[in-house]
Amino acid sequence: MTTTAHDLLEKHYYQIESRYSILSSGKYTTLVTANGNSATPIHRWFRMKEAYSSEMLGQVLNDTGLDGLRTLRLVDPFSGSGTTGVSAGDLIRRGDLDESRVTAMEVNPFLHLVSRAKMSGHMVGPLRIQTVAGHIARRALTEQDGLTEIPSLTTFANPDYFPTENLRNLLALKASLTTILRETSDAATSDLLHLALASAIEPSSNLRRDGRALRLTAGKARTNPINIFLDAVETIAHDIDKPRIPFTASVSLQDSRRLPQPVQPSHDLALFSPPYPNNIDYTEVYKLEAWFLGLYSSSEDFSLQRRQTVRSHSSLRWGEQYGFRDGKNVKLIEALLAPVLDAIPDDRYRRGRQEVVLGYADDMLATLRFLHASLDVGGRMAIAVGNSMHGKAGNDYVIASDLLLAQLAEVAGFHVDKIDIARYPKRRTARSAYLRESLVFATKERQDA
Repeated sequence: MTTTAHDLLEKHYYQIESRYSILSSGKYTTLVTANGNSATPIHRWFRMKEAYSSEMLGQVLNDTGLDGLRTLRLVDPFSGSGTTGVSAGDLIRRGDLDESRVTAMEVNPFLHLVSRAKMSGHMVGPLRIQTVAGHIARRALTEQDGLTEIPSLTTFANPDYFPTENLRNLLALKASLTTILRETSDAATSDLLHLALASAIEPSSNLRRDGRALRLTAGKARTNPINIFLDAVETIAHDIDKPRIPFTASVSLQDSRRLPQPVQPSHDLALFSPPYPNNIDYTEVYKLEAWFLGLYSSSEDFSLQRRQTVRSHSSLRWGEQYGFRDGKNVKLIEALLAPVLDAIPDDRYRRGRQEVVLGYADDMLATLRFLHASLDVGGRMAIAVGNSMHGKAGNDYVIASDLLLAQLAEVAGFHVDKIDIARYPKRRTARSAYLRESLVFATKERQDA
C-alpha cells in the first residue's frame, strides 16, 4: 500500500500527541462555544458566535488549581468580545473572587471597542444612559442633527443590502449620537452608546453574518434601527444597574505579537482563544460595524488592518517573512511544520495555504513568548483552539492547531500539562482523528525561556 502525505501527517500528529497527557474530560464540551452567553448579563450586549462560554474561566481556574486565589491577575492577548475579562468580573459578583485585574489586547478596532465597552460594565456602576439614548432617538426621528455621510464602503450605498429608510435612520442616529456626546467626556458612556448603535447595523440590513462572510438574505425580517438601538440601551442599563466591584481592566488596541520586550511578569493566568487557521478573516466579518462607526476612513485603512491580523486565512498573500527562522529553534519548528506543508495539495492554492501554516505558527510563537514573559513563575496558561480541515474530500488535510500550539508553547518556555479534548465537530467527510476542539494547558516553570 502506498503511503500518502495524508498518512504521514496523521502519523506525525500521532507522534506529537504521544508526548502529552491527552484526555476528554467532558468539562469543556459546551464551554468552547458561546453557550448561554446570549442570556448572560454584559456578555449578551453584542453577540459573537466565535466566543466561548462565560463559564469557561471558572472551569479553567478549577482545573489549574487557581480556584483558591482570591485576587486574580489575568492576561488575554486576543480579547475579541471580551469574554475572558468580563467573566472575571462575574466571578467577583458571585463571591468566587475578591478582586481581579485584567490586561487585554485586541488588534481589531471594532472588537477592541466591544471588549472595552463590555468590561466597563463591571466598572462603571449605574449610568443614566437611557435618558441620553432617548434624547438621541428623538433627535434622530426628526433628523434634527441631519445625517452623517454614508460610509465609503459600497455595501451601505446599495439598497439591496440596506433599505433606504433604515439607512437614513442609522445615519440620523449616528449624527445625533455624535452631537450629544460632544457634551460629555465620559468614555464609558460613549463606548456603551456606540456599542448599542453597532448592535443595530446588521439587523436593520438584508445581510446576515454567516461563517466567514456577510450574505444577502431574501425576506429577512428587519427592524427599525432606532428601536434596536433603544432596546440595546435598555439591556445595557439593566445589566449595569449594580454596585461597582473591585475589578479593573485595561483593553489596549495593541498586537501581542509585536509588543516590546522585556515585559514585567505580573500575571497568574493567560486564558484566550486565538483565531483558528480556518480561513476566516474577522476584519471582513465585522467590517459593517467598523466602517459605520468610522474606524476605517478609506479602503487603504481597511487593507492595512487586514494585514495586521493573525495569518490564519489565505484570502491575502502574506509573503514569506517568518521571525522564527532567525531563532535558535528554527530546525525544530521546520520539522514540526514540514509534514503539514507536504500534505497541502499541489494546486493553485498551495502556496497561499503554505503561507498560512508558516505564518500562523510564527504569529502564535510570538504571542506565546509574550505570554511567557507576562506570567509569574508558576503562572498557568489555557488556550481554547479548534483544529481545521482544508482541501476537497479525498484530498483533504487537517491543521492540528492544538498539537502545534503545544509544541510551540514548549519552544516559548512553557511546560505543557495536558490537552483536554472538548469535542469532535461532525464532518461526514473527515478522514482524520484530529478534527476537534481542545484546551491546551501549560505552566511557566522558570523565568528564562
